[in-house]
Amino acid sequence: EALTIFTAVFGRKSKDVALTLGNTAIVHGKLGQYERAMKLYDEALTIFTAVFGRKSKDVAETLHSMATVHQ
Repeated sequence: EALTIFTAVFGRKSKDVALTLGNTAIVHGKLGQYERAMKLYDEALTIFTAVFGRKSKDVAETLHSMATVHQ
């Protein structure tokens, strides 16, 4: 529900949407739904990269999270 609200308020390419996608990915990863988690992280990464550029804290954190999905 939060994702729907943030998307409606801020648009699909916003930091709030990307953060929500990342948080949702964490849940899916913990549930063992690795493929879904990676898709959500990838979407968050695309948004963070578009908003902040490749060399940003948010991009680095998302890449790190993606690397730990299967742990």
